Formats: sequence, structure tokens, C-alpha cells
Amino acid sequence: MEATYIPEALVVVTLQGMVVGFSFEIFFRFLFAKNEPRRRVRILKCLMGLSMGLKLLLFLAMNCALGLTACSVVGRLGDLLYHVSMVFGNAVLLDRVATIVPSHLTKRFEIAHYIILAIRSAIGIIDAAIVTVAAADNLSCVYQDNIAWGPVYTFYDTFTDFYVTLCITTILIMHVRKVKNVHMATNINLFIAIGATNILRTIVLMISNLASAVLILTEERQAVIMIAWPVINLLFILLVGYDTDIARLIRKAQRPRSHHNNSSRTGLTPHPDGCENYSSDKMHSNQSLPVVSPHPTENIYQLQPTTHDPLSRSSPIDPETGQSSPSIVCDEQMFKDLPV
Repeated sequence: MEATYIPEALVVVTLQGMVVGFSFEIFFRFLFAKNEPRRRVRILKCLMGLSMGLKLLLFLAMNCALGLTACSVVGRLGDLLYHVSMVFGNAVLLDRVATIVPSHLTKRFEIAHYIILAIRSAIGIIDAAIVTVAAADNLSCVYQDNIAWGPVYTFYDTFTDFYVTLCITTILIMHVRKVKNVHMATNINLFIAIGATNILRTIVLMISNLASAVLILTEERQAVIMIAWPVINLLFILLVGYDTDIARLIRKAQRPRSHHNNSSRTGLTPHPDGCENYSSDKMHSNQSLPVVSPHPTENIYQLQPTTHDPLSRSSPIDPETGQSSPSIVCDEQMFKDLPV
């Protein structure tokens, strides 16, 4: 006997299959990614894509005649994988904040972020335990979210994304002010684009999460909810999976014109190896300068004396005159970070 499908079920299966494709694309993209140098972010995005893809595969399997026992196992496991994916996705967003906060606040932010993720994990475990998964007359699975608990994680995810955008926007504003205070040429439009991108992501995810919560609270038909969820999952996967390393963009924004402008402003002449010659009468050797860390995960707000920095070259003594020759400090060392 040939199976028949109602249009709503066909739409659900199509959307779920689309999310599976994007989820595994993100998994394999960052499994072998070279454009994301931070291993931690790569791992988080891989796990986010993998868990979301597996979750949708299990939900696709629920359309088959599994029976009550199998439906309960598959449904709860799929629900748990969804929450695992959301935790990893939120961890990516929170990590973006941790990389751009002032260094003296990094530990506090990291502790707060671990607490946020722990609460989200607990919410997911509870939801997987109380969700209702039944079997229809044809032995296919019927998934029903808890009306009281379902909106909890949707509102919590909205809060997390709003917090991330608020932090990033605030830090960017502070960063632009610091750039202007030290008269450093930079690409302000890029800062605006970073802020606008985060605000847009928050608005889109907030609308989708609120729509999901409203559908659950109003006890909308399950078919409508099952259509909405893949769309929400797809938005989350795309917006988080293809997010940008903000710290790297900020450093890039500081470089384009800073080399030329600072050379003309301070009377520096280019050095053949890409660094600058600092005359001793223009710049005192023990003056503190923004220093770039050799580690890409280093905080962007860091200040160290150039006399103690391993990237600086010591001023050699001329044996004839007894005077020190100009010090050499690399351009990246000067402009990668800003003083607090």
C-alpha cells in the first residue's frame, strides 16, 4: 500500500532535511577550517552543527512507524541533542565577548559565562525529561513540548543573545573612543558594521524565539509548531555558524591607515623589514606602547612596556659615537592593542 502524506507533514520533512544539510555543512566546514584559527571556536561550532544535524535526523525518523517505546527514546534523545546544540552555539557567542573584554575583567566574564551555560544545560536536561512523546495510530511519533517549560528555554536563549549583543556594542563604543583619544586612524565603518551585524542577529533570533514561545503558550496546532521549529533552528545555525571573530576584525580595522598616518605624525621612516625607526629624540625608550600578543587568543586591550616586550629590538650602541641608534618597533606591535 502506497503511503500518503498530508502537505503539512511534507513541509516539515522538507524543512528538517534542509536544516540537516546546513548543520552537517557547518560541521565539516569547521572540522577542516583554516579561516577560524581559534581551535576552541572550531570545536564548538563543529559540535553545534553535529548535534543539531543528529537531532533533525532523529526527528525525521519519528515520521516512521516506530512504536511507543522507540518514539519515547528517539524523541527525548533528539530533544536533548537540540539543547546540546544550543549550549554549544551560545558558548560560541559568549566566547566572542570574552575575547574583547578588558584583560582585568576577563576572569569575571568567563565565570559569568560558565554560569550562563550551566543554567542553559540544566534547562535542557529538565525539558528532555518532561517532554511528551506519544505514538499515533500509524505508530509514528507525536512530539509535544511542555506548555509550561517550553517558553523557558526560548526566553533564556533570547536573553543570552541580547546580553552578547549588549556587551559587544558597549565594548565597541568604548573601543572607538579609545581610538579617537590616541588619535589613531582606523576604519570606523567596520566597527559600525560589526555592531549592526550583532544587532541584526539579535533581532532575528529574538523574533524567532518569541514566535516559538507564543506558539507553545497559545497551544497552537502541533503541525504549525513543527513547521516553525526547523526555521528557527536554521536561523540559529546560520547566524551563529557563520559569525565573525570580532577581535580579529577590530585588529584589522586598526591597521589599514594607522601605519601611514602614524609615520607622518611622528616623523618615522619605514624600515626595510616592515618596522619603523624611532629616533631617540622623538620617542623615549621606556614609553609604554600598545603591544600585540603573539597569541591570537590574547585580549585586545593589553598594555606592556616596549622595553620588556620580546618583539622589540634593543637599541644597539654605536662604538664610534657611544650613542644608541634608533629603536625598532614593529607596526603590528604598536597598533594591535589599545591601552586601557
